[in-house]
Amino acid sequence: MTFSPSSRVSTNRRCDNCGVSINQTSWFQCAICKEFDLCYLCKEQKIPLLADSNDKHKRFHESQKMEYNGNEHMKLVFYQPALTPDISKAKQQRLNRMMEAKKIKNDYEMFIVTNKLREMQVEEKNASPEEQQHEIEEVKRQLSQMIVDYHLQSSTKNIHILSLDGGGVRGYMPIKILRHAIETKFREKLDRNEIVFLQAQEMFSSQFDYFVGTSTGGFIAFCLAVNYTLLDLEHIYSRFGDYFVKTWTGPMLCAKYDPKYIHNEIDNIINKTELNGKKLSAATSTLYDLHNLLNPKCGANEHELAMHGNLLEFDDDDNDSNKVSNFKAREKMLIITSYNATTNSMTAFNTSYAPHWSYRIADVLKATMAAPTYFPPHPVHKWNKTENGEFHKDKNPEIFIDGGVFANDPELTALWAIRMQWKKMINYYLLAIGTGYYSEPISPSNRGGYIGWIFNNGLLINTLMEATRSLTETITNNLAKFGNVRRMKFNFEITKYMNLDDPLFITTFDQEWDELLKNGTMVDGQVLRDDDGKLVTDFDALMRFYDHYIYHEKQN
Repeated sequence: MTFSPSSRVSTNRRCDNCGVSINQTSWFQCAICKEFDLCYLCKEQKIPLLADSNDKHKRFHESQKMEYNGNEHMKLVFYQPALTPDISKAKQQRLNRMMEAKKIKNDYEMFIVTNKLREMQVEEKNASPEEQQHEIEEVKRQLSQMIVDYHLQSSTKNIHILSLDGGGVRGYMPIKILRHAIETKFREKLDRNEIVFLQAQEMFSSQFDYFVGTSTGGFIAFCLAVNYTLLDLEHIYSRFGDYFVKTWTGPMLCAKYDPKYIHNEIDNIINKTELNGKKLSAATSTLYDLHNLLNPKCGANEHELAMHGNLLEFDDDDNDSNKVSNFKAREKMLIITSYNATTNSMTAFNTSYAPHWSYRIADVLKATMAAPTYFPPHPVHKWNKTENGEFHKDKNPEIFIDGGVFANDPELTALWAIRMQWKKMINYYLLAIGTGYYSEPISPSNRGGYIGWIFNNGLLINTLMEATRSLTETITNNLAKFGNVRRMKFNFEITKYMNLDDPLFITTFDQEWDELLKNGTMVDGQVLRDDDGKLVTDFDALMRFYDHYIYHEKQN
């Protein structure tokens, strides 16, 4: 058939095996209890069925004195909106455990409590004896207090995020800014030779829970996460001509640049990386290895697919006696965007998401930097270790390109990924650094076509980048109006067009950056000054944001 149904709908159901929210119009459900749901992938066992999920299903049948024959009674069901807020038996059991603990842990439990309150509104209207009404009021009071406590708990959970935009050679901008921020923050200790720059960089970066990046920003985010010195990175970017070597037939017949030079440098940096006494290897180190390198106390193993999959839930409460195995203490995390051209889907490579653990670090970095027309698409294999320790890759690779095609500014991707893994209300403290943006209106004389879009000084690529930047800027700026999101986006508008590989970008930025710090910022015809008369710039705002929302002395 030419057209294959592909609709999505909010079902308020989730797969009881892998934990993914079911958003298709049909799925599989136990015909007896009507409580156990499976998505298509789990029913077809493309995702292995977990013993724990089957055990929970069996125990529920036993508690309700129902027949249980494994998954023999799984039946295909079609979407039907809930007409009433009735609480199912399984949800009632969970609600009873919540009321016993007097605590709501996450959004799903909040959903159960809210539905229970709606159900009780109906019950209250039909309740006649005074004793019954009193009982309903007492339960409502307890549930209402649990909701208040849940919201208050969120004020104690602060997540610190560093997000870096893509932009080719313009990645020099965030490197320069971050270096200056580190030297500014720890200037006294550096001047007294109490620490060297790499130690100061580690002290600066250790304040962040998440490092997020796209393309060149993903490469820099990785280096910060493993504390690879920015001084070397600055040197690499200032010599970008050594790594951006043109091909003979590019960009008309193939990519403009030969990727082997920048790929070799990526491999060199990975091979030189050592953290917590462990070294990485470009040939064999995967995101699983990087996860354990960033979180040496986590103790995750390669068989924890469910515990670090869709069911994963981070929680800072070490005193919670009701914790289950999928609850984990917060982890240091790297998130890098790329677009999967094989499945036509966005990807946010995540070091704490087990389905991504078998990808090599080197491939992830090369994939996120595979900018269309600049570098060729990058094939990415999944790698697995056999019982005897040999390293093998899947036969069929997936093809990835630069994440900038959908999220050159990865802030929204970061907020989404974090929310999916915390599954509860938290505070987002987001420091984002751009690579400059250029806004050129399309000329009325532009007639479109190849000449108007492709052979017009990068108009097509720049327009697409600006479209996604504008979307992200608008949404994140408005999200920051709410109390639980605090955001600082440090960026510059570029007043004349500069390609992502413009050799003049670095020298121009160096010169104007020094002038900005020396002469300050002109606003409405006058130099911007603080209350004490000191010259101030956006960089001062960045440092104030970092000091107030990111930095915590006790961590150092």
